[in-house]
Amino acid sequence: MTLLKTIFMGSDPIVLPLLEALVKRFSDQLDVIAVYTQPDRRSGRGMKLKAGPVKVLAQDLGLEVRQPECMNEDEYLWLREQGCELILVMAYGQILKQELLDLPSHAILNFHASILPSYRGASPLEGAISAGEKETGVTLMQIIRELDAGSILDVEKVAIEPDMQRDQLADKLAAACIPLLERNISSIAGKVLDFTPQDSERATFTRILTKDDSLLDFRFNASDLYNRICALAGWPGTAFEVNGDRIKAKEIRAVDGEGCPGEILSADKDGLTVACRKGALRFMQLQRPGGRMMSVGDFLRGYPLNVGQILDSSDIVPLVGNQPFPYRKRRKN
Repeated sequence: MTLLKTIFMGSDPIVLPLLEALVKRFSDQLDVIAVYTQPDRRSGRGMKLKAGPVKVLAQDLGLEVRQPECMNEDEYLWLREQGCELILVMAYGQILKQELLDLPSHAILNFHASILPSYRGASPLEGAISAGEKETGVTLMQIIRELDAGSILDVEKVAIEPDMQRDQLADKLAAACIPLLERNISSIAGKVLDFTPQDSERATFTRILTKDDSLLDFRFNASDLYNRICALAGWPGTAFEVNGDRIKAKEIRAVDGEGCPGEILSADKDGLTVACRKGALRFMQLQRPGGRMMSVGDFLRGYPLNVGQILDSSDIVPLVGNQPFPYRKRRKN
């Protein structure tokens, strides 16, 4: 069998197991000729250019790495010269134009981290956790110009366990890509693909996250806020405002409690408990602007918060909707 000349496109660490498997487990059917990933970004105190994890792994695997700021005519020409037959995409971070979709002679397929048609868009993991789902998965699908609306080849499902946070779910979904590809590699390499159209009437949509998504609205039920907290753990995290200061929080649980939304029910070495519309949230670690994350007991010695004090509630934007959200480029700061 002639190997399919394959391009892989991905940028988020969730793609690393899939990329490694393409080279180490599926090299008898796919010939990965290059990896496309986002350009190196400046980070750290010295703001030095740093390669992303996908680039590092691709180079370790001996693959050519290409990092255009956006796909352009030079890249399309290079792909045609290579005789590109198949493009596999996961969490690449760029909107793909029709010229690229038309380029591979066989197919362009995407690994999307939800059970489509639910949770189309930029943050499907966060959307599923915040909605309290018990199950999600990875969908192997065609890419078309409409947002995550292409026909489905196959799905690998995974459970969302209680208290599971975004990065933990990402690890499970990353691993789920391997059996999904293994189950379909023969039909992909043999160019015999049997797709099932999506039911667009059932579609839901997620959006690009922002730094302000960390803020809490205590006018919601504690259980709903806790799901959102688990979804946004890592970035943008969780925070609330006190007199204009944004206080970051970690180690949070939904607990029993009753009071006005935002009312501090307890504030001591055992934690900060704040009432929600129903139930309460208990915070075990807090960080003031310019400070470090510390236990609530240590935090309160330098930043008093008193029982009966009402914390501000911030209006929050839903993570999931029934229509596509307007596109906004995400900033991490």
